[in-house]
Amino acid sequence: MFKKLIAASAVAAVAIAGAIVPEAKAAECFRDAGYRICFDLVSQNGSYNRWNVGFQNAYATEYMEVTCYGKAMDSWRSNGGLNQAEASYLARSFCSF
Repeated sequence: MFKKLIAASAVAAVAIAGAIVPEAKAAECFRDAGYRICFDLVSQNGSYNRWNVGFQNAYATEYMEVTCYGKAMDSWRSNGGLNQAEASYLARSFCSF
């Protein structure tokens, strides 16, 4: 159930964000049944994009810095209630869309 919520939130996040979010733009947020995700583009360098991502559901709240290389996750750092596997899954899912 948790993975479905994360995957759904990542899909929704990208659908709302589009391909590129201008740096001056405020964080985008999406809320659906059972979760909320917010994200903003911090920097871009070629195919690398660094994002601040906040995720919250009834299970946990997580704040992450995610670096994507195209649609692949390059690296991530986080602070919150998700375990390592869940946080890694969220970062990979976020970048894949």
